[in-house]
Amino acid sequence: MFQVTSTPPFISPDASGDKIGLCNLDGRLCISELKGDCMQEFWWRVEECDKWERIFSVNLISTSSWFGGIASQPLTPLAISRDNNKVVLSLTYQGSLVDFDLDPDSTVYHLYYSGYYGFAVPYFPSLSLVDF
Repeated sequence: MFQVTSTPPFISPDASGDKIGLCNLDGRLCISELKGDCMQEFWWRVEECDKWERIFSVNLISTSSWFGGIASQPLTPLAISRDNNKVVLSLTYQGSLVDFDLDPDSTVYHLYYSGYYGFAVPYFPSLSLVDF
């Protein structure tokens, strides 16, 4: 089922399409915009109250070394932990993933590289949405 929604209030009216990221994160619509100061804020839709909730933000200047110095393209979250304290991020056309701790005081992160002959495929049993 599709639902048409208005542009979220946190997206700049003159935002360029290549600076906006859309994804499905933990079963919710997630939207982000890469701002001119290289900050990218991530929001997801809370269906119950028809509102948007800010999840986290990333300073792409400080994280660009993870992705070959690129700070001009938005990151994409692939998975978020059940307690919302870690997120796995990727950059389009890059062969690496970052496991990023969302605690603002933390400097812990893990890099995963695919190498020349393969691709990194995220699989995290602890992040699974299905309980057995």
